[in-house]
Amino acid sequence: MSNSRELIEHAAGPLVTVVAAVAAELNRRGWAEANAGNMSVRLDAVDFRGSPFPLPEPVPTLGGQALLITGAGTRMRDLARAPLDGLCLLRFTDDGTG
Repeated sequence: MSNSRELIEHAAGPLVTVVAAVAAELNRRGWAEANAGNMSVRLDAVDFRGSPFPLPEPVPTLGGQALLITGAGTRMRDLARAPLDGLCLLRFTDDGTG
């Protein structure tokens, strides 16, 4: 994968569309304070390369898992329009320490 957008599309596939639809509905209903908020989706293990960043506290229950999360301050209306601009993919090391 050459960039993070391609990686997210490859790993999350149709979930990106679902996240955008949920964000649109949250925005429409006014359920997100100032149209911001956080969303996360747990994914099955995702294979990608990168240098692990040590976590301050190990999270062994998330070892080898990946999370698709919204960025801090991401507005739901913006996420609905352009989900790849507001999403991040995190993969935990197998032991949950990074």
